[in-house]
Amino acid sequence: MQPTQAKQSTESTKATQAINLAGQRVLLTQASDFMGPALAEVFRECGAEVIAADGPITDPDYPRRD
Repeated sequence: MQPTQAKQSTESTKATQAINLAGQRVLLTQASDFMGPALAEVFRECGAEVIAADGPITDPDYPRRD
């Protein structure tokens, strides 16, 4: 890890420690695309339960639970 990356990582950790989402749930759509994986990690670091949805958000029957 480069020194700049280490500094950014430390700053990121400090920032997420200041945000307490313990006991909260976050629905993250398109979780496997673009910023999804990084956002899921940050929300988990903040204590949130992350519900990651990868299905098509334009389909009104997704997710359908019968």
